[in-house]
Amino acid sequence: EPIGAVGGSHDRSHPAVLHGYAWPLVRDWLDDRWAADLGRLDAARSSQRLETGLDDIRQLAQSGQVELVVVEQSFAVPARLSATGHVALADDREAPDVVDDLVVDLIEAVLMRRGRVSFVADGALADEGRIAAVVRY
Repeated sequence: EPIGAVGGSHDRSHPAVLHGYAWPLVRDWLDDRWAADLGRLDAARSSQRLETGLDDIRQLAQSGQVELVVVEQSFAVPARLSATGHVALADDREAPDVVDDLVVDLIEAVLMRRGRVSFVADGALADEGRIAAVVRY
């Protein structure tokens, strides 16, 4: 589905010129999408379907219970997984037993189970620990 249209004929326009015309449309669409997703988090909080915390969300994502995960753009977590599957933060992402970014693994789990992922500006989820999810049930 298109998010907007750039008027005029641009058969010979330089890509930088097209970018200048198109980027405001994309920016507005992203702002609307982010606002809607943050609104969904508030609605989920009211209906007891909001989950926060990387460890809890990761477990729910693995079981297919996450409908939407919202994460700050630069949030990355190198970690070790315990034998019981719980998260222990790691300082050295190059160590052999460390998952270099647990957030990427979580996102993949959500997408593989037909959930949706939304990235928001850093600081938008400070009260939720930089990541929050709407659970299906």
